[in-house]
Amino acid sequence: MQDQVPTLTERLRCACEEADLLAWYFARHCPGDADEAASTAYSGLIAALATARDNETEESYRALMEAYHKLAWFTYSTYEVHGRSIRDTLRKPQGRLGRLTDRRTQPMIWGVVFFLLALTLQAFDAWNTKPAWLASCIPLLIPVAWGALGACAALAKRISDRLSATSYEDNRMRALTARIFLGAALALVLDVLVFVEGDGTGNESASEIGFGPIAGAFLAGLFVQHIYDALETFMSRISRAISPEGQSKTPPPPPPPPPPPGGGRAPTPTPPNPAPPPPGPVTGGSSGAANSPPPPPAGGGNPATTQGGTL
Repeated sequence: MQDQVPTLTERLRCACEEADLLAWYFARHCPGDADEAASTAYSGLIAALATARDNETEESYRALMEAYHKLAWFTYSTYEVHGRSIRDTLRKPQGRLGRLTDRRTQPMIWGVVFFLLALTLQAFDAWNTKPAWLASCIPLLIPVAWGALGACAALAKRISDRLSATSYEDNRMRALTARIFLGAALALVLDVLVFVEGDGTGNESASEIGFGPIAGAFLAGLFVQHIYDALETFMSRISRAISPEGQSKTPPPPPPPPPPPGGGRAPTPTPPNPAPPPPGPVTGGSSGAANSPPPPPAGGGNPATTQGGTL
């Protein structure tokens, strides 16, 4: 079933709500940093708001959106704030169930859950009479729990910073589960590849040199975004270096010269002047330049002609 297209009344109501919040934020926080263009955009938004509330027409809606975009361009480029972020920041969850399902509090709730799970797994790990299957699973589950806890801590810090700056957007926080899963997976991979036990041949584990697997798992979840960005950049460079397409690719042509100030077409670059012809043979004691062919005229054409006609 396709979503219904909102009516003009619904679009105007939503636009007026976000525009009203943006105008309130600008009047309260931005007068000292605003330039003349931003102040003009603010005045235009106030006038468009009054017109849209008095006349619910398509023209008033378009005028309101245009005025909103002009002011939002200043607030977003300066503070990363616009009407929707103000609305999502000031929105309060309804009831206890709303607080549990709110994306602003989910990282903290999941962080407490993974913290208790990590402590429980470590308590079972110290239990000497645990079953064999549990003894083989616990060393893998402990870094997963601590990695997920680190990812929850990073998400909670990011959401807290955006809430304090009134730049929180609910649409940007829909991938909470994916971020927590990536943190847990990265912590498990780090534990398996790096934190290996010594085999008696002089190879020491990372825990023996003062950096334990729990700290590594937590840091992997805490910096999961930066680690994955670095890995993607590294792998893309390797793929470009070893792929035949990347090796045979010719370098791109140089960019065209920028247009002159005030608009118009960019000047066409002139080719370098051709090398002068070699001097003719020296005869009768005269110089070589006297016997060399005459240079072409400035405007091109036959060198045997001038502006006055044929020689």
